[in-house]
Amino acid sequence: MPDRITRLAVHIFSGVLVAFAPVLFAERWWPVAVSLGLLFLLLMSIRFGWLPSIHTARPASYGTVWFALSAFTLFLLAWNQPMLITIPLLVMAFGDAAGVIVGETRRRARPLPPGLEGKSWDGSIAVFGVTGLTVSLGWEAFGMAGPGEAILAGRVCGLVAAMVVVFAVSNRIAESIIASPQINPHGLNAQLIRIVSKLTSLVVATVLFLIGGQYLGIPVATLLASAGIGGLAIAFGAQDTLKTLFGTLMLMGDKPFRVGERIIFNEYDGVVEDIGLRSTKIRLLTGHQVTIPNDELARSDIENVGRRPHIRKIADIHIPLDTPRERLEKAIEIIRAALDNHEGMDPEFPPRIFFTDFNPTAFNIRVIYWYNPPKYWDFLAFSERVNLDIFRAFEEQGIQFSLPLRVTHTSIESKAKPVEVEIVKGDR
Repeated sequence: MPDRITRLAVHIFSGVLVAFAPVLFAERWWPVAVSLGLLFLLLMSIRFGWLPSIHTARPASYGTVWFALSAFTLFLLAWNQPMLITIPLLVMAFGDAAGVIVGETRRRARPLPPGLEGKSWDGSIAVFGVTGLTVSLGWEAFGMAGPGEAILAGRVCGLVAAMVVVFAVSNRIAESIIASPQINPHGLNAQLIRIVSKLTSLVVATVLFLIGGQYLGIPVATLLASAGIGGLAIAFGAQDTLKTLFGTLMLMGDKPFRVGERIIFNEYDGVVEDIGLRSTKIRLLTGHQVTIPNDELARSDIENVGRRPHIRKIADIHIPLDTPRERLEKAIEIIRAALDNHEGMDPEFPPRIFFTDFNPTAFNIRVIYWYNPPKYWDFLAFSERVNLDIFRAFEEQGIQFSLPLRVTHTSIESKAKPVEVEIVKGDR
């Protein structure tokens, strides 16, 4: 991005300098000789691949060659008419730069038909607008009245082009900031920067519209009334859009989640993939993608699983009621030894193992431990190792796990099938 800005600045500066050559030089021969030499150098650079940083257009174009050729022709044939030199060269300097800024900045620029070097309608509008403004101001600067309709059309085109360029420059500045390594391009901060950029460009464009309208002879009261009526109509017609926008601003202020974090919202459980101006896309654990309006997210409860500091495991181990007290105590010791200073243990959250209940079918040992960092697959692998260690130690000590109690009642008198009653105390 800095290289592109530097090239544009050099392009504009050199274009303005060449445009005012009739003011800087008394005779035409020095400008003619310089432009001819520059023309030859540019042709050779394209032919042999010199100066690659200048010819960056893809597909390759001869824009710089046309500029040098135009300057050479104008110096040679119209030296005694400075207006015919200055205005066209200023048009080429500012118009081309405006087209590049607008065309490359607009993320959804509308392309022209094939064969036009990948240009866009947005950039072309900016070029024509800057051309009209430059010609109009050039006529006035050289003291020429010019056709009234042409001057008015030039001013209108210039006003429209200025508004388009304001949006493009604001968008380019925002994207330059977002491109920094400190900002996630899909995060809430990036979206906030884009919103502030659009609002700022809208305010500046409105001011340009008011000032330009006065310059065109339209009364300020009429301009304000038009802007007020237009704003009221937009507000009524875009109520849902404004509601969604305010929901987006609330999300950006609170920042309940970021891209890449797993959240639980209503019946949805998945990873945030994109946070847009209108909606948020979530990739569910099933693999499906769901799109939720931001205003709905802003007024609902969101559980951010991705920000948990650890993963907590709660398990109940059931020991048969006929197990002697010594073996029950040994079972507790085995579990505590398996989890003593375990992998992923936070010193502030040591494992907790207690004999908690006399259930109707078994003794209950409650096991609680925390795993840090909260990486789910590592947590599952660790839990599997712990379970196998406990299982192995129980087998060595002859300690059994309690099985669910199943009682089958069969009625002799009835022809009904046996009725099974199952009492199960499962893990939580």
